[in-house]
Amino acid sequence: MPVSWPISYTDIVLRGTSVENTVQALQELHRRAYVSPEMDGSVVAYDSECDERGLATLEELAAKLAARLRCPALAFLCWQEDMRYLTHDEDVLLCALYQGDSFHGRYGWGARSRLDHAGPLLTREVFGERLSVVLGIPADAQRIQGLLLRLDELMEEDRRRKPRRSRRWRNATMPWGIHTVLASEHGLRLGCYAGGIGFGHIAACAEGRAHYMTVDEYVKVQ
Repeated sequence: MPVSWPISYTDIVLRGTSVENTVQALQELHRRAYVSPEMDGSVVAYDSECDERGLATLEELAAKLAARLRCPALAFLCWQEDMRYLTHDEDVLLCALYQGDSFHGRYGWGARSRLDHAGPLLTREVFGERLSVVLGIPADAQRIQGLLLRLDELMEEDRRRKPRRSRRWRNATMPWGIHTVLASEHGLRLGCYAGGIGFGHIAACAEGRAHYMTVDEYVKVQ
């Protein structure tokens, strides 16, 4: 069983389902969350408890949503060591893939000392092939593996930067380039800010405590 890490943020990409169905499933599960608008066939769920409790809670919710909605689910976790002074030496981005009642494995980027706590990880080649099949990503396996390699490079580039203070909010974000690889039309096209923000970012903007993104179209579940 994966350990529950102290983390920065989480989100769950749901492929081939609707905002309405996702909201209903979260309500039935009594979750406090936000749901993104649909983009490129994906809806992203941002759950408060997953942000607070970590990997085991995130993977449990992703498995439940995949089974209830009968769709693929890709759960993302961004973990950072020290939210007062980020050294980047321990930064991790981890994802776990589900489809219906099936678990298709995990893949991660960043500090090996932290990734080892997550449980067995797939190789880049195997995970790329499974992403292509399960999510129906319109790209060949070699291109997807290249995008996964680019994420490795971005995490390493970020780790090598000088230590910096975190942003004002507890949930600091990973480099913008990671979002570009995961969500943009030139990357994996996984939806609104997939792997890039969590519940805390959206809540801060919705409550007027931050202004770096527009959240009017996000649906609040409580």
